[in-house]
Amino acid sequence: LLYDAADPNSAISSAYYAMLHAARAALNEAGKAPKSHKGVQHELRETYVETGRLDTRYHSMLSQAEDKRIDADYELSPSFTAEDAEEWIGKAEDFVDTIEALLIGDASGDDGAS
Repeated sequence: LLYDAADPNSAISSAYYAMLHAARAALNEAGKAPKSHKGVQHELRETYVETGRLDTRYHSMLSQAEDKRIDADYELSPSFTAEDAEEWIGKAEDFVDTIEALLIGDASGDDGAS
């Protein structure tokens, strides 16, 4: 909706938060409850990437998305375009879908997705 409203900064910020909430959900299922954004990234790496259950690019994607979100939310004149927003919305969809597949795999007894 924010993309359609021609608000790329808010769309990028929302894309990051979708990723963050998906990562928190995965960590919650693993019995972890980090309190900070960096804590989520750290626990995601330890819990899912270092165990081989999640490709490292998803950890990197979350970290990059946080950097973009900070710029979108706090820079006086962020220069994000509609194309940037579209790119990060696509990345967020991939991230959320991958986490969802990982959790569904856990629920069904599979090894997960990456």
